[in-house]
Amino acid sequence: MAKQNKEAYYQCVHCKQEIYWNTHKAFVECTCGKIAIDGCEDYVRVIGNMDDLKIINK
Repeated sequence: MAKQNKEAYYQCVHCKQEIYWNTHKAFVECTCGKIAIDGCEDYVRVIGNMDDLKIINK
């Protein structure tokens, strides 16, 4: 996955929860459990089906 803008959020298309790309290496799951993000300044790991999320740049 390409390096993301510093203001990128990952939104679950099911529960609509937005998760900021930099979780400070914490595993953050959306409320319905379809996606999860683990990220920091060096990487972003997206867990789940890519069809279940949308990238939003704010």
